[in-house]
Amino acid sequence: MNEDELLRPPYPADLLADLHAGALDEEVAERLWPLVREDSDAMAVLDALDAVQERLRGLADPDAPGEPMPAEVAMRLDDAVLGAVRAHRRRRRMFAGAVVGAAAAVVAVVAVVVVGGVGFPGPDSSTEGPVTPIAEGPDDAAALEPDTLRSLVGSTDLGPLSDDRALADCLAANGIDPAGPVLGSRTIEYGDRDAVVLLVPGGVPPQLTAVVVGTGCDATHPETLYVTSIG
Repeated sequence: MNEDELLRPPYPADLLADLHAGALDEEVAERLWPLVREDSDAMAVLDALDAVQERLRGLADPDAPGEPMPAEVAMRLDDAVLGAVRAHRRRRRMFAGAVVGAAAAVVAVVAVVVVGGVGFPGPDSSTEGPVTPIAEGPDDAAALEPDTLRSLVGSTDLGPLSDDRALADCLAANGIDPAGPVLGSRTIEYGDRDAVVLLVPGGVPPQLTAVVVGTGCDATHPETLYVTSIG
């Protein structure tokens, strides 16, 4: 754009901004100002720049009262903070679950040694078939058949363990990594009590492990009723 074009409206916004900021050549600015003052569109842009400049001065004044944060910005900040807090809590739960799981594994080993090696393998065992249950079996014996257990893959009937924290604590208490996947679940009647079947990956793929726990299973009460390996 040559100098003659600079002196004819309509004037580009960036040219007006440079003029307003005193960034143009002094001779060009002296010729341009009288022409711009006669153009209503150009003056509207300059008035807007004046308003922005005045507002910035007010914000920079330490004695000036602060302006309230726009509601939309406040909501987005709240969402970001809450998201960060939830992520932090999830990491703490996973860490706590791992600690509880390690403690449960130690207790299980000590118990086996104390009673002379009597016990049953945990979910990571490669032993095929069911271990000895510690309570009467389910009302429907077919509920723990291998084919029935395989059909649980993808189901999410967790009953009272539907809460993420409750599930993580129960898994950790049973020596299962709470960060790992639960492949399927189902609530059943086991003996005279309500229970939940949890299907998790076995020790050696494609092996699966099914663990039946009581509905009171938590970080300190594994309530293990039955464990079996499939595949």
